[in-house]
Amino acid sequence: MSVRRAFEITVLANRCKECGLCISICPTKVLTVGNKPNLKGFYVTVPKYPDKCIGCKLCEYVCPDYVLVIRKDGGGKSVGKVVWDNEVDVYES
Repeated sequence: MSVRRAFEITVLANRCKECGLCISICPTKVLTVGNKPNLKGFYVTVPKYPDKCIGCKLCEYVCPDYVLVIRKDGGGKSVGKVVWDNEVDVYES
């Protein structure tokens, strides 16, 4: 029986320009467009289903603005974070 790994998905909100490349390339559909605009007026990608993340980092590699950071999380449960200037939105499944 394999153990499912947990990942921390971090989105740097004010770098996002709503291009959708990360959303379209994610094989497990972790990401979606959020309902909160950043300082530039773009609606930021959010990790709505962090428990589906397999850690492939395709979203991180395809992003032209270095918005996403995926790393292994030792806590045993995947979590998504959207980092704004003075607050953090947390997504857990």
